[in-house]
Amino acid sequence: MGLLPAAGSNSVGSVDRGGEGVGVGGTLKLTIIAILTTLLHVGYGNANTKACLYQFDTLAGMNVFTQVDHMPEYPGGQVALAKFLVKNFRYPEQELSQFTFFCRFVIDTTGKVIAVGILNKSPADYSPAERVLVKAVNKMPRWKPGSCAGRIVPVLFVLPLRL
Repeated sequence: MGLLPAAGSNSVGSVDRGGEGVGVGGTLKLTIIAILTTLLHVGYGNANTKACLYQFDTLAGMNVFTQVDHMPEYPGGQVALAKFLVKNFRYPEQELSQFTFFCRFVIDTTGKVIAVGILNKSPADYSPAERVLVKAVNKMPRWKPGSCAGRIVPVLFVLPLRL
């Protein structure tokens, strides 16, 4: 289980596996659930790959994995994650038009959400809705951490959120 990990094309290393304000109500809720349901069908690990991919993340200040054997898991699963986002993400009324946000974050080795931000943007450039999204993601409870070759590792996620 997991969200969409960042693409491995920027990877700079690998680890050998040894052979292995105002919500929009129903629309926001359905969109979040649709995205998360779609992501359930995306394969994150590849049994034919012999390495977990990682890259240096400047926001986290450490190497983070982009492809792992076992993705981190949100407590209660993806339905619980969708409920959390619907409950905690209330964006400013002036931004009720259609947007897609790409919130990026790292699940560290203890399961804590760290290094939350908007993909390819500096905090000074965040819209009011993006600031609210970052704040909501920072409130997430600890996840079950991801692992590679039996070792718990930090994992980078990119969460697409369409409003």
